[in-house]
Amino acid sequence: MKFQQQFGSERTGIQLAPMIDIVFLLLIFFIVLWNYARFETELDISVPAASDGAQPERTIGEIVVNVRKDGT
Repeated sequence: MKFQQQFGSERTGIQLAPMIDIVFLLLIFFIVLWNYARFETELDISVPAASDGAQPERTIGEIVVNVRKDGT
């Protein structure tokens, strides 16, 4: 004897509209993030290297300005 359930007898399929929305949102997020990361790598910054690891003593409010020979 086969008993049928009164509730939930209809099969529910995978809803594609919310899944497509999430995929497009993730795609947009990663494209924007990639665009900002690309500009970050194009910055021309050289970090100075220290010859020793000692921390120099700084005063409160001290401002350090580096000037190269060419004036930059």
